[in-house]
Formats: sequence, structure tokens, C-alpha cells
Amino acid sequence: MSKDTLILTERDARKLVSIREAIPLVEEAFKLKALGRVRMPPKIYVEIPEYSGDLRIMPCYIHDKGILAAKIVTVYPLNPSTRNLHTVLATIIVLDREDGKPLAIMDGTWITLVRTSAAGAVAVKWLAPADARILAVIGAGRQGYGQVEAILQVSKHIEEIRVYDIRAEASQALASKFKECVAVAKSVETAREAVEDADIIVTATPSRKPIIYRLWVKNGVHFNCIGADAPGKQELEPRILMDARIFVDDLAQAIYSGEVNVPIATGILSREDIAGEIGEVIAGIKQGRLTRDEITVFVSTGLAVQDAIVADYVYRKALETGIGMRIEFINDGIKAILST
Repeated sequence: MSKDTLILTERDARKLVSIREAIPLVEEAFKLKALGRVRMPPKIYVEIPEYSGDLRIMPCYIHDKGILAAKIVTVYPLNPSTRNLHTVLATIIVLDREDGKPLAIMDGTWITLVRTSAAGAVAVKWLAPADARILAVIGAGRQGYGQVEAILQVSKHIEEIRVYDIRAEASQALASKFKECVAVAKSVETAREAVEDADIIVTATPSRKPIIYRLWVKNGVHFNCIGADAPGKQELEPRILMDARIFVDDLAQAIYSGEVNVPIATGILSREDIAGEIGEVIAGIKQGRLTRDEITVFVSTGLAVQDAIVADYVYRKALETGIGMRIEFINDGIKAILST
């Protein structure tokens, strides 16, 4: 068997998978996790406070599909403004499950964006009101764009998109991007203006204090909480969560680092206030939205199983299309090592 390892850059990954293609993959990943077909420990965090960043390591094995992969990802919120780099930078290694050799080493930055966006679409499909018309987006970074693109794939009645970001030019740019997709796409001056009467609200900021309040939102709204992905981060006033039916991607990770981490740490909420994992809804184990007037919240922390299933898709499509560069990564193997 070949010892070659396929190298795929971010440019390659962009050619190989789109947000639309990732949605059914991520939906399947959530379902397989709920059915106990995935071996995946909680992600490992290494804080790097002197540079306002952190390192995360995310391994996963999807038994039924024979997918073994691991992602190394860094999150540096100051990168865009100070270093001309993305906030999230990632590398994914796809491994042969039989002998552990690296089949592919690929950029994971695009895949992280795609799979997180796809998770938002899956949550909207299963939890949001079917007749949702107004989509509000708080945070006009890359994930803001991704969430809008993904949600429009599954929520077919969206007529209006409202965008708020502390950077007005970013809000305007995102709204302009989607103005041909809906009747109204506009930048607004405050978070409250964005979310009042909205049917779906996406929060995708690095905030460590609430930016959306219960008084501002109506009953029946659905939230995709994307920004809170590390301890201490939060975007919603806890009263919203207290009134909501909450679903997470992974219970342990959400309690540690998701939107519920601060309210649980401070005793406002408990793990019993979480209705379940999104995969359990997809698998038919638990019921999602119960009534039209119910507030639903999806807490996204990002799972290794999402990365693994999308990375495997990218790898296989690259083999089919001839995209990427092959290198002899292992060289002569164990005999060469023993002879030195």
C-alpha cells in the first residue's frame, strides 16, 4: 500500500467542499454521535493568554465509516485587526484506521468555517419555526456570512436579513452580500434593532458579556449561538436561556465552553435545564421544538466529528479529481529507523 500522504491547501479545500455539500454530512455526523457510533473525547484546550489566544486539539473516530482524524486549531481573536490573519486557523490530519499512517494533511480553516455554518443550518432545520421570515445576525465576521448562506439553504421563507456588528462597515458588507437573495437585507445600528421581531437569531461574536436581552426578543424565536466556544464567553442574557428549550452539540463541551457555560458555572442554570443534543433530535431520540411560541436555542461548540466527516469527504473527492500534492511523508518506515 502506498505510503504517500496527500497535502491539501485552503485553496484546495475551497474547491472540494461547499457549505451546501457539508449540511447533510454534518447532519449525519450529529446523528451518528447520538447513536453511539462515534469515539470522541471533549476537545483539549491550551490557553495562551499573553497573546490572547488558545490552542485546541480535536480527535475523532467514526466507527461505521472507518474515519479517523484529528484537528489542531488555534483561535486568536486579535488576528484580523493586528496580524492580517483569520481568527481561526486549523490543520486536519486524516489517518488510516488500520495502521495509523497519515492519508492526508489538509488546511482545516475552510473546513471549520463550512462545518460550523452547516451545523447552524441543521439546527434551523430541526428547531426553528418552519415559517421563519426574519433572520438577524449579530457579528459580521466570516461565521456571520457562513451562517446566512447555510440557513438560506434550509429556511425557504426568509424575506429579511438584519445585520449588526460593532464595525458598521462589516455589517454593511454582509448585508450587501445577500441583498439579491431576499427582499430586504440591511445593516442596522444596534443589536436590539436587529433582533426585535426576528424569527431566527444568529450570534457569532467573541463577547464575554450578554449582548442580547430577553426583553428584546419575541416568543417563538430560535437562536443559533455560535460565538461562545470557550470558558467565560457568553452572548445571551441568562433569562433567555431560562425561558428556552436548549439543545447543544455535545453536553460536556457545552457545559465547559458553550453559551450555557457561564450560567451553569454561576448556578443560574443546571445541566438538567438542557433538553438534549441536536443529534438526539435528528435520531428521533428526543423531540425538538414543542410549540410555535417556544424559544429554542442551539449551542454550538464545534465537534471533532463534524471536522472528521467533512475532511474525509474532502480527501475522497481530492483523490477523484486529482487535486492536491502527494509527498512520501513516512519515507522508508521502521526498517530505516532501526538501521540508524
